[in-house]
Amino acid sequence: MRRRRFAQALTLLCFSLHASAGFSAIAQEAPEKAAQQLVSLDFENVTLKQLLKIFSQQSGLNFVASSEVELKTVTVYFENVTVKDALESLMTANNLEYYQAEGSNIFVVYPANSTSKKLQTRVFFLKYMRLSTSPLDIGGQKTVFDLTRAAELASGSQGSTGSGTSSQQFPSSKSSTQRGVDQLVASLLSESGKVTLDLNTNSLIVTDTPEKLRQIAQVIEKIDVPTPQVLLEVYLMEVKKDLISDLGVEWGGTDGALATFTAGSRTTGFPFTENFLSKRFQTRNRIGDEDAPDPTQESLTLGTFSAANFTATLHMIISDNDTKILSRPRVLTLNNEAATIKLITDAAIANTATTTTAEGTAVTSANQAERTQVGIDLKMTPQINEDDSVALFLEPTVTTVAPSSFFSSIFLDPTRRSIRTLVRVNNHETLVIGGLLDTSEISLKKRIPFLGKIPILGYAFRYDESDGVDRELLIFITPHIVRPGESRKQTVYAKDLAVKRMLDQFIGEEMDRSLEAVLAGPKEPVTKLSLPAERNKRIAQALNEMDPKTVKWNR
Repeated sequence: MRRRRFAQALTLLCFSLHASAGFSAIAQEAPEKAAQQLVSLDFENVTLKQLLKIFSQQSGLNFVASSEVELKTVTVYFENVTVKDALESLMTANNLEYYQAEGSNIFVVYPANSTSKKLQTRVFFLKYMRLSTSPLDIGGQKTVFDLTRAAELASGSQGSTGSGTSSQQFPSSKSSTQRGVDQLVASLLSESGKVTLDLNTNSLIVTDTPEKLRQIAQVIEKIDVPTPQVLLEVYLMEVKKDLISDLGVEWGGTDGALATFTAGSRTTGFPFTENFLSKRFQTRNRIGDEDAPDPTQESLTLGTFSAANFTATLHMIISDNDTKILSRPRVLTLNNEAATIKLITDAAIANTATTTTAEGTAVTSANQAERTQVGIDLKMTPQINEDDSVALFLEPTVTTVAPSSFFSSIFLDPTRRSIRTLVRVNNHETLVIGGLLDTSEISLKKRIPFLGKIPILGYAFRYDESDGVDRELLIFITPHIVRPGESRKQTVYAKDLAVKRMLDQFIGEEMDRSLEAVLAGPKEPVTKLSLPAERNKRIAQALNEMDPKTVKWNR
């Protein structure tokens, strides 16, 4: 008997739970359908309580007015409008707000400036955007900030977050307080709302009315998107000042910009076809020979590395003797985030002596070198524009040391040369920065052994020469935009660069070997380059995998 009653009770419980879940789903769908119904209302100077009653009868929704507004008189006239539009207009015109009780079709109406309105809390986990002060800015420190007011944040005020979580002073750095999504969310809060930052999880804890939470959720959904990146390819090289004019760099240009170019377009004879060198050298070495083939008829497969027009042309190849390549790094950074490249040496510029006198006659002396950072410091901040151009804020600084002109030779005077500029270049376009000059003195002494050391008479047997060399630092910067989802293209681009450099070296070596063979006077004309089959196959395969936007093959 007891077992039968227990089974009946269990059956009733399961049925009630199933029915409750079904009614809950119906209750959630009912307001959405009812909001699209058409209603017509025409009342003048009626209380809000009476109007909501009639509104409920026509729409099938349930309304409850708070005691603060239930006797408020309103005047409405609606003719065949949806329930949603009529309700929104009624709330806006009378400075009212409402929220829907969770899991039901009951709407509570209250004053817009009421302090007793129902508040809810929601956690927003950011996927891509950073908070105003993230662990990336404070060295991984785990901190929670209370952002109750945007104005208080900017001024760095303090408060309490509650629940045992202590709030800390918000940094006053201008760059930090203007780039976080939390600043935007704080400006959208109502008077009763507040937002708290959890830097550990990169999330926002927002407490506000349901309407405000929905508005904030829509804003975060639109702005929390992947940030594009910029790959900055940099070449740092030192050249003689006299070489700049020989290079033909046209500084300035017609548009007032710095020297820029887009890498130019050149062709390479790879893969080589048969009779490539034989035809070329037969044409060159057998001038006037009637049997010499026409070079315009060569069936040569050309690989054209895509590039556009030059605005600063290079009229000669820089020789190794005149140019010193300091570094050619590539750095990937987020849009509007700074990237820094440093080639720094910690040099000693002075000797500091410290003397300590103890009680009595004991004296202790210690020497310590005074150091400063010497070298190149390049700061770059890219900003992607709508037209795919890139605005670059650049601040290159070059620090050198030279013997002091006022003190003894053991002291060195640091010299700092720097430029701050904001320029705009197109995607894949190269920017050239010059003008950072450095003058060095070169002393050359030649003398005849023994005779050159004779006092006074030794001047006739030795030769002293001093010459000043002006060198200029050239900085080549090429930005490449990497959009979200283009990680594969980024990898392909890096592979393309490697293949290009491999081709340059490979073709140069093979051309040198072939030229030496021709100049040595082979008995038979050179008809084919001696390309290693495996290497040829590997390079050809790599070229076929390259991005067609970067390398175009004219087959």
